[in-house]
Amino acid sequence: MASLDDQTAHVSKLLGRKLGVGGKGLSTRARRAGRAMPGKVRDAVDELSQAEAAAGHPKLAQQADPKALDQAYRTAAEWLEPIDRSARRRGAVMDWVARMAFNVLLIAALVVGVLLWRGLL
Repeated sequence: MASLDDQTAHVSKLLGRKLGVGGKGLSTRARRAGRAMPGKVRDAVDELSQAEAAAGHPKLAQQADPKALDQAYRTAAEWLEPIDRSARRRGAVMDWVARMAFNVLLIAALVVGVLLWRGLL
């Protein structure tokens, strides 16, 4: 079991590398990632960032459950590891192309409809 600092640094690095979010710490990157992560992963990352903030306070650090933090780390890392940034980018481009093609077809149908309605076709 790695230390909390190692776990938070690894999750923070994964957020930066896999989701492309910037920021200085885990809490900043988690906030910027926002809804790019599913709810349970977002909760796990929030739990890790809260534990990281509490680690500086001796009494608060004792209240942290190591098993729960380890589970939160595994949840976040297992979801972030397999992400392929190029595939996400390719998917975003394909979505944009599909939206544009639909818009062009819709406008063409409207033009043909107006031309038929006006008797020009």
